[in-house]
Amino acid sequence: MAGVAAFSLLVLMPAAAALAVHGGRRWPGVRAGWLESPDMGTTIAVYRTDSGQVVRLPLHDYVLNVIAAAPGPDAPAEALKAAAVAARTYALYVKIHPNAQSAAARRHGAVLTDSGAWDLPWLTAAAQQARFGADEALAEAKLEAAVTGTAGEVATYGGQPIPAFMFPLSVGRTRDARWVLGAALPYLPSVVCPDDLTAPQLTRTFTFSAAAAARALGVDEAGWDPAALRVSRADPLGYALDVTDGRHTWTGADFANRLGLPSPCFRLAVPARAGGGRAGQLRVVTSGAGFGVGMSLHEAAALAARGKSYRAILATFYPGTRIREKTTW
Repeated sequence: MAGVAAFSLLVLMPAAAALAVHGGRRWPGVRAGWLESPDMGTTIAVYRTDSGQVVRLPLHDYVLNVIAAAPGPDAPAEALKAAAVAARTYALYVKIHPNAQSAAARRHGAVLTDSGAWDLPWLTAAAQQARFGADEALAEAKLEAAVTGTAGEVATYGGQPIPAFMFPLSVGRTRDARWVLGAALPYLPSVVCPDDLTAPQLTRTFTFSAAAAARALGVDEAGWDPAALRVSRADPLGYALDVTDGRHTWTGADFANRLGLPSPCFRLAVPARAGGGRAGQLRVVTSGAGFGVGMSLHEAAALAARGKSYRAILATFYPGTRIREKTTW
C-alpha cells in the first residue's frame, strides 16, 4: 500500500500536472518510454507570444511541439529524427548561453519563445489536436517515435551543443552563418539544396495596399510612397539585409516580419504610379521560407526519402559535428 502511494506521488501527480500544463495531451509514458527519457530531466521555460505567459515543460515535450510545427508528422521518419536532434540541440545551446536568448525571452524570465522570428516555432497540444484532427493519434505516435528514438542525442562541436538552426525551405542552398550571425562558423556553412529548387512554394507573391504596408512598417501613411522602398543591402543569395525608403531603415528580417512574409529573401515590385501620383500598392516576391541558416527541412525530407539516415542528414547540414548523449547541459 505504501508502495502504491509512493508511486502515485512520484508518477501520477506529475503526470496530472503535465496534462494541465500541456493542454490535455494523453500521457504516453508507459507505451513510449517517455518517463524514462533523459530529456525528462531538463525543464525548458518558454514564453508564449500569444498569451504572454511563460510555461515550463520537459525538454521532451518542447522538442515534440517543435517538430509538430515543422517538419510535421508527414515527413519521413529519418527527417523527423534529424529535426528532433536539431530542436533539442538548439534548446540546450540557448539554455547554456544566456546571451543567445532573445530579448523577449529574457524580459519574461524564459529561455526560449514559441516565435519563429526569434527561436523555433512550435504547436501546443491543443493546436496539434486542431490541426491533425482525426489523425491526431497517428501523428502523435510518429512525433513521439522521433523524439524517443533520439532521446538525449545532441549535435556538438568541440564537445558543446551548437546553435542548430533549422527552417522550412532554402533558395537552393543554405546561407553561410557569417551573413546572419556576423561570424563564419564551421558547422553552419552554405550547403547546396537542389531539391528545394523544385518545391512548389519556392516563390510566392504578396500584394499590399500602400496604407496597409505603411501601417505594418510603422510609418505615417500620409504622403508615404512605397515606390521609394528599395533593398539597400543583400547577401550573396539575395536575402535582404537592409531595406530603406530614404527616411526609414529596416533590417531585412524585421521588414519581412512586419509584413508577415515567409522569408527575408525577397524583391520589391511596385506597380506603375497612376497619373503620376504615389504608388497605390506594394508587391513583394519572396523566395524560400525561413531565414535560411542551418538545416532546410524540405531538403532533409528529400534526403530521407532517398534513404539517408538522420545522422547522415545532420552531418550534411552541420558538418564537423558529432552526436553525443546529453550529459550535464
